[in-house]
Amino acid sequence: MEFILNLHFTQNKYKKINRTLFKINKLNLFFNLITIFLFKKSHKKNSVFFNFNKKKDIIKKTYPFLILHFTYILI
Repeated sequence: MEFILNLHFTQNKYKKINRTLFKINKLNLFFNLITIFLFKKSHKKNSVFFNFNKKKDIIKKTYPFLILHFTYILI
């Protein structure tokens, strides 16, 4: 009986961990999509001729999103 109870508690613990990982994964995916969207948007405007200054601007625009993205990966 005790063994069955212990098993039940461990299963619940793992279910909770799985749920939190799933939520983190969803957030990660969301930030991925935002960064991809921003990079695509910036690339379309500049097409073939892609100046170094423009690259810097793009990095500045997407920088906060990238920081958020990587913090969620680390968590």
